[in-house]
Amino acid sequence: HSAQELKDYIEKNQTDFIEFKADTLLKGVDDPVKRSEGISSIVRSIAYIPEQITRDTFITKSAHKLQVDEKVLISTMNKYIDRDKEDKAKERERSEARQGVPLQEGEKEEEKEQGLIMPIGLHTIDEQTLEVERLLVQTIIRHGEKVIFEHVETDDGSIVDLTVAQYVGLDLGQDQLRFHDERYNQILDEAVAHSGEPGFEAESYFMKHPDVQISSLAVELAIDRHQLGRGFQLKEREGGLRQHVLHLVLDLRMNIVDKRLKEIQLQLRQAGTDMAHVKALMEAYKEAQELRNALAKQLGNDLAI
Repeated sequence: HSAQELKDYIEKNQTDFIEFKADTLLKGVDDPVKRSEGISSIVRSIAYIPEQITRDTFITKSAHKLQVDEKVLISTMNKYIDRDKEDKAKERERSEARQGVPLQEGEKEEEKEQGLIMPIGLHTIDEQTLEVERLLVQTIIRHGEKVIFEHVETDDGSIVDLTVAQYVGLDLGQDQLRFHDERYNQILDEAVAHSGEPGFEAESYFMKHPDVQISSLAVELAIDRHQLGRGFQLKEREGGLRQHVLHLVLDLRMNIVDKRLKEIQLQLRQAGTDMAHVKALMEAYKEAQELRNALAKQLGNDLAI
């Protein structure tokens, strides 16, 4: 079909997401359990809508369409909204703890210490690292099942092909690195587990995931794909999927090493006259600096010192 025919079809057939989700999840479904799960998923999506009037409109519309008591839907939606508020409050407390914000009245010291424990062993995380992690997970969702390395020999001598998800999992797993967002870790783990299965397509799998947090994230990242600027799309096609993945993994490692160097510099300033401690820190700094230079060389950047 031509581009105009596609646009015309979209204009004539487009519908709001809640109605689309109801038709997708519940059309022809008689099983009470599956129907209940579908209705809960729909209400969960409505709970994400920030405007109260819009939420109420969708609740009323859904109650009529699904033939469910409106009060039941409202009660369920309010539980989701309250849970989201609690999760955001906890995340804000963890973020403040990581940034060294003083304990508030009634806050426990051990809770603050728990907030300092990061999956990759860092005390803080910068926006650049979070963005690289997000781009990696977006690539896993979009291309996780695609093979980027063929005929790779493993330690036991067998020959395998590596998909995007498998390569990322193996590379990060060498140093026990994990993403800061647990949703990202779940997506990576499941994409690796399903790699090689006949018919597995990561994007379709995660967009239909039973966990609404995973499916919502997958939809969000899939939408981002269609809204990317022309410049980025051309760059990705020219560089190739494998180079794109390799570069993102190296970027992530570079950010981790840069953060490590800053931490060591801070510790050196605080070391005082403990020469044994200073010597150990200097050795650690040298090793981290050598690793940074090696990563910079792989990235093709003139960053070596």
